[in-house]
Amino acid sequence: MPALATSLIATLVAWLYLPSGATYADIPGYRFSASLMVWSILAGVVIGLLAIFYVRLIGWASHFRAKGANILWMMPVAFGVLGVIGIWYPQLFGNGKDMAHEAFLGVGGVGLLFALFALKPLVTAMMLGSGAAGGVFTPFLATGALFGAFFGRSGFTCGRVRRRRVRPRRRGGDDRRLDAGPARRPGTGARVHAQWLLVGDTHDGRYRNRDVHRASD
Repeated sequence: MPALATSLIATLVAWLYLPSGATYADIPGYRFSASLMVWSILAGVVIGLLAIFYVRLIGWASHFRAKGANILWMMPVAFGVLGVIGIWYPQLFGNGKDMAHEAFLGVGGVGLLFALFALKPLVTAMMLGSGAAGGVFTPFLATGALFGAFFGRSGFTCGRVRRRRVRPRRRGGDDRRLDAGPARRPGTGARVHAQWLLVGDTHDGRYRNRDVHRASD
């Protein structure tokens, strides 16, 4: 009951300032298909294995994170490394909200999507290990979205290579959203909650839940 009361009060207070629109408002709708269902089953196995690695990595970084006087030199070094990497991949700056948005829309080539997908967990772990404070909710979402965007852009959907000239920005959109939710769940330890938050973030289908959207922020 205390937790429920806190959540309700926080939501009511958030209504005073936060907008009621979806976080990712301009994502087009996609229809269900048999190939998408098969993709979801196969991708779920791969995403689960990747999520195990991600959770272990974050756990290791949190366990051995810098403390005391070590923060004075480890944190500047970590920020410096991130700054250098950001010269080529500025999308890595921040928590990954904009990166996830672009992944949902299919923005970027295969090489860029793969690089961001591989680097985001590493830089997140590096920053947490250096003593910096921050959450992993949105970084997990961004990593899952990038995974779906990479495979969608590559054309690997149910073992079939798609033609790249056909509406490249819309292809595989559901792949990205389906991958973002499962990747987000292991990192938060709240499996149903994480998927519901993704529904609220995108206002998918007929869902119009501003409470969920605000809670996710």
